[in-house]
Amino acid sequence: MKILTTFSLFAFLHLVGWGLAHAWLKKNPHETLLVFDTSFSMKSHFDDMWQWAGDYAANNRYTRIVVGTDKQEIGEYNTRLSQGVVLKSAFGKFSSESLDKYKAVRNDKKILLSNGEVTPENWELIVFR
Repeated sequence: MKILTTFSLFAFLHLVGWGLAHAWLKKNPHETLLVFDTSFSMKSHFDDMWQWAGDYAANNRYTRIVVGTDKQEIGEYNTRLSQGVVLKSAFGKFSSESLDKYKAVRNDKKILLSNGEVTPENWELIVFR
């Protein structure tokens, strides 16, 4: 009987710990800025980049993802956001100055989906070739 009581106590404490962790992480998610390179040279990779973003969102449950392009900030990533809205045009050439608008944005992580021609400082670069 003592073993069952001890096991029940530890199981209860474990479940309470998971519940509290879930509630805290849901209320205080990590924030990630996800920027797509929409230059003309990346047009053939739009489907791959969108698939990568969907996989990233699916694997990061407690993360608030803000989506942008080298042209503009779009908003929060969610399942209703379509590829046509984010990756609607492919023109121009990508440069590090394209990311200047995001310098003031405070996020836990900044990810750039690009071809690797530009490697900005303090950004995680995901290369598509």
